[in-house]
Amino acid sequence: MRFEQLLFLREIVDQGLSVTRAANVLNTSQPGVSKQIRLLEGELGFEILRRRKGRIDGVTEPGEIVVALARKILRDVQAIRRLGDDFSYTDAGELVIATTHLHARYVLPAIIEKFRKIYPKVRLSLLQIDPEHTGELVGSGRADIGITSELPNTQHELVELPIYEYGRSLVMPPDHPLLDVQPLKLQQISQYPIISYNASYPGGMAVKRAFEREGLAPEIVISATDAEVIKAYVRIGLGVAVVPAVAFDAELDKPLEAVDATDLFGILKAQIILHPETFLREYMYDFMQMVAPNWPRAEIVSMMAGADTPDQE
Repeated sequence: MRFEQLLFLREIVDQGLSVTRAANVLNTSQPGVSKQIRLLEGELGFEILRRRKGRIDGVTEPGEIVVALARKILRDVQAIRRLGDDFSYTDAGELVIATTHLHARYVLPAIIEKFRKIYPKVRLSLLQIDPEHTGELVGSGRADIGITSELPNTQHELVELPIYEYGRSLVMPPDHPLLDVQPLKLQQISQYPIISYNASYPGGMAVKRAFEREGLAPEIVISATDAEVIKAYVRIGLGVAVVPAVAFDAELDKPLEAVDATDLFGILKAQIILHPETFLREYMYDFMQMVAPNWPRAEIVSMMAGADTPDQE
């Protein structure tokens, strides 16, 4: 059994059972990847990947166990390498952050600027993706830290650290009639075309459910996954939009106007997500402290070790 065989197997699964995509990500050849997986299956004496008419269409029952063990082995090898780096190069290394557009665009720039001044030798990688796949990247070991809204499906093997909450704003052109309505009601908003986050995102689902609870069915003219795109369509007059309050800047987003809509659509909760088997180097803890100063390092260590969630200060 070879290390690269486990690496190939994990990547095939993470790439939706596509050998071609796995080979491209790993900068190797498709026949080479296929050959190594066949050799691994031959050594084990059973199929890991289920095939039909020459195509992979799933993972066998014993294969699921092999994939889980492969992930653990790869994480452990990464931890051993990082342990060596931690003693040899205390201020250098790599930090891979899986996050959504919202945090990458509006929350992290100032934090990363500060972090880079302290750790200029650390290579930072931002993997921008939706909340659900943020958890998958952290769970698979392809990202060290995830920063996202609440995961749509609880992934019990991950450690979740709540970090902050933010409200929602209704964004509209400067001459829109809703600016003169007080207090603002869902019934009134529903009379106008809505531009919203995609329903697969927590923000989009919250908007959808808020209207449904009132028995309303507004016209959703456009759904997107990027607040900048959403605001662009508001600018050309296609509708009004509900966005996280952090995504609106009164100066930068002129001439648009925004009013607080948190009472109507609820708050959004952000969190850091970690895999408990990830070896966190000193600079990773420092980065998390910049994002979440309310989580002392000792409490993070305790949660990574499997302790109950402690009370925050």
